Amino acid sequence: MTQGIQPPWWRGTRGEWYVAAQLALIAVVFFAPRTLPGLPVWHGPLARISIFAGAALAIAGLCLLLAGLGRLGPSLTPLPYPKPDATLVRTGPYRLVRHPMYAGGIVLAFGWALFVRGSLTLGYATILLIFLDIKSAREERWLRDKFAEYPDYQRRVRKLSKRQLNPIWRPRRVRATLFSRGGEQRCQADDHRNRPRNSVTGWIISW
Repeated sequence: MTQGIQPPWWRGTRGEWYVAAQLALIAVVFFAPRTLPGLPVWHGPLARISIFAGAALAIAGLCLLLAGLGRLGPSLTPLPYPKPDATLVRTGPYRLVRHPMYAGGIVLAFGWALFVRGSLTLGYATILLIFLDIKSAREERWLRDKFAEYPDYQRRVRKLSKRQLNPIWRPRRVRATLFSRGGEQRCQADDHRNRPRNSVTGWIISW
């Protein structure tokens, strides 16, 4: 994008609509209805455990979010498009994950959902996670264009979690054995081993 006169914000050339959608989703997570009649009610030990676990997650997520916020310094911007004078920050929480503010926000959202025992709130938090996957993918394209060293940073540092696990939605293809009367027929399919994936959605965040 050329520097100088910026196009109007409503064109979204620097990710303004991503920010608007994110703020709306955050409001939904914290203020939308938490459950509906007919949905399971969290009682007894489950309710007590969810309150304590949710509070711990929310505090941890908030700390990670604030650490990422403070470490950016002059490079901080509300938009996913980097500032003209921005520098690539790779210290502090950015040594562990590439998007600590997003990661912290996701953990905070799920912690809040557990704390308020909101079945719907868990769904809202999941939608926020998927949205941040899409937003961060667009943001990283801009970062690769601006910083020549960003691809190397991507290879060395995970996107949202220090440990990366298998995608939860994509089953692994394994060896299959077919039996018939005349004998045994074997059908082998390639076993897709774990491969690095620059995606938030589907990875379990482990702390």
